[in-house]
Amino acid sequence: MREKKIKINKLDYINPEEVLIRFQDKRNLIFLDSANKTISENNRYSYIAFDPIYTIKFNASKNYLNSKKFARINKLISSFKSKKIKSLPKFQCGLAGYVSYEAGLAKEKIESANPLEKILPNLFFGLFDIVIAFDNKLKRAYLFSINLDKEFFIRTTATMYFFASIPLYSSMVYHGLGNYYDLTISLILVIPAIVGQFFGSKVRKKMSNEIFQKLVLIILIIIGFTLLIKNLISLILE
Repeated sequence: MREKKIKINKLDYINPEEVLIRFQDKRNLIFLDSANKTISENNRYSYIAFDPIYTIKFNASKNYLNSKKFARINKLISSFKSKKIKSLPKFQCGLAGYVSYEAGLAKEKIESANPLEKILPNLFFGLFDIVIAFDNKLKRAYLFSINLDKEFFIRTTATMYFFASIPLYSSMVYHGLGNYYDLTISLILVIPAIVGQFFGSKVRKKMSNEIFQKLVLIILIIIGFTLLIKNLISLILE
């Protein structure tokens, strides 16, 4: 079977817990993280994923687990092969979930006395084609995707930039780099920004994901070169 290509978008690093709060209402949300605050190779990565394209759920109160049901999971894994990038966080889209203690009881056909069993399934796995990964050691964040929808990319990137701007502008105000004039100008510029978003959404709907991603890449390259040239000119003039 042909391996699926993982698409990677770099994001500004933000504390994973803050990003989790933003997506807390998403369907089948998962958060893979460590409670250990000391960063090591075993716990340096955190992951957020939601809205899986396929799910498998079993509950012992309705049916018992058997080899056929586990075969469905194996079939799902084999149908979603992708080439991983070794230097990046390990979970780059794929299957994630859990097998509860009650699942073992269900396999042995033993009734469970756990009252939460009717609320949570004994076994849950989701096939996630979009994953936000955090490298907590190098302070980097990535958006892994397979056939990423451009609208989701815009929303996720905008959310990450919004949270990243809070400490930045707070620091500027604290150090006296911002004033009421700057705030007034920023508020006025919100109007053309909203108008631009409106027309931008109209244009995006007529583009394919591939063309949109290439266009975003070109714009980012142009912005990068512009900043580089601007800084070089400033150094020369000094």
